[in-house]
Amino acid sequence: MQHQQPLSNSMLNDYLEQKVVELYKQYIMDSMVNCVSLNQILASELIMTNVDQITQQISRERNMETTKAKDMVINCLLRVASGKLSTEMSTPSLHISQYSNINA
Repeated sequence: MQHQQPLSNSMLNDYLEQKVVELYKQYIMDSMVNCVSLNQILASELIMTNVDQITQQISRERNMETTKAKDMVINCLLRVASGKLSTEMSTPSLHISQYSNINA
């Protein structure tokens, strides 16, 4: 068995964001064509198959319980899908305090 180096949080976040964007695009296309509700989109076999694939990937890579990983993926999807049909993704601001060297 080949040992793989674990993904960094940044790489995992990028991967998850990419997959959520794919799901979000599918949601927009479905909602524009069929005017489907959020519950209907979560019942979609296509969406849930992708959610399951992402869940398994995260569960393996992060050594996380599958149910916890799935909750994380669905919560992320719900946050994105419940927003106002915007293509803009928000990212957290990083605040780094400046270290000052004080001579004693």
